[in-house]
Amino acid sequence: MGGRVVGGDHMTFEEEEFDSLETVIEDRCDLIEVNEVYDSHWEQREFTQILFYDYRNKMDHLIGEREWDFFIGDWRILDVGSLRYSDSRKEWVVAFYDEQDGIIRMVHSEKYKHTKSNYDQEMESRKRLPQEERTTILSFS
Repeated sequence: MGGRVVGGDHMTFEEEEFDSLETVIEDRCDLIEVNEVYDSHWEQREFTQILFYDYRNKMDHLIGEREWDFFIGDWRILDVGSLRYSDSRKEWVVAFYDEQDGIIRMVHSEKYKHTKSNYDQEMESRKRLPQEERTTILSFS
């Protein structure tokens, strides 16, 4: 899919724009985070990932107790230009081509954040909640 580079600026889109490409799968989560991961010197962006969180009471393996918090349920690595997002004032909608499943996804959430880091936040979050204990957020085609 060709696309416009978003680079952190908000842009609006029409759902029909994606409907003409292929099947669109819609999902919902409690928080969407677009995370740009840089090298340790903050000089080069290595990749961009999108993290989908659910707000749940789960065992936090770092502190050894159950707690209410945002836990990553799913994530995807994004190609530059494959992400579009919109703020409708009621909720955020993020649309992207999911290479893993070969479909267009539109994920809805009331909360959104765009971050930059020099480490992989998804890998770090596995210390709190191992991947096999996560709640799946993205449905399959």
